Amino acid sequence: MAWLQALGTYINGDPPPIDVPEYRDQRGPAPRLPAQNFSEAKPDASSQPAANPEPRKLIDFFREDCPPFPKGQEELKRIQDFINFHGWVPYNDSANQPIDQQGKARPVVVVTSGGTTVPLERRCVRFIDNFSAGNRGAASTEYFLEQGYAVIMLNRTNSCQPFERSVPQGASFLQCLAASPQDFHVEALPEAAPALRRAVLQLQETQRSNTLLKVNFENVFEYLQLLRVLGKALRPCGAKAMFYLAAAVSDFYIPWTSLVTPPAAGTFHGPLWQH
Repeated sequence: MAWLQALGTYINGDPPPIDVPEYRDQRGPAPRLPAQNFSEAKPDASSQPAANPEPRKLIDFFREDCPPFPKGQEELKRIQDFINFHGWVPYNDSANQPIDQQGKARPVVVVTSGGTTVPLERRCVRFIDNFSAGNRGAASTEYFLEQGYAVIMLNRTNSCQPFERSVPQGASFLQCLAASPQDFHVEALPEAAPALRRAVLQLQETQRSNTLLKVNFENVFEYLQLLRVLGKALRPCGAKAMFYLAAAVSDFYIPWTSLVTPPAAGTFHGPLWQH
């Protein structure tokens, strides 16, 4: 343990001469280690930041890099009507606090679901898709509804919807039904009836209480702009608003100003490959 004692002395004070029997060579004890004065050490000049660093250019994504978003005001109106229905009044800047009508407003949660696309041209034919079926967002929406939340579901068009998970796996909705050839009677197949009944009852309760609002997006531009609209609209809710982000959002985008209009049909002169 002599080496451990020597190390402890070195840490707590001046370095001693190292003379550990196990490591002594024929020339005798090892020389004393030179003392290190770390307070006088000077940092490498190359690692220091520049005296006057060049300012970084800030890009206003929503002003410079996004396409026109004509449905933004329409969606904002729907969202405001929804949260007003559940007891919240429009935000008053002078009050600087959430405005809860009669103290009975519902908590509101925004659930994002599905994947975004990244357009590769303005008249979009080709795009990069972040694939997501939306099962997590749909399931989470159901759980929030059960807990009494008003849910705004920002989801990809045609992604999985709440209560659809009750349909037997691998079957479409029509495959769960049977129709009579003699009349207009349609009923659920026995094996699917319990799950379908439960899903229909949950959907009817959601419609009766108006606790679910669906807002659709396709590409990353729409997703981010709608998320911004939602953030502004939910300002009156204060701490009773929550964002649950379950969407598969692209890691990058191509600025709208950098996208080109695809060439018209018949004007491409490159080689054609048949697959």
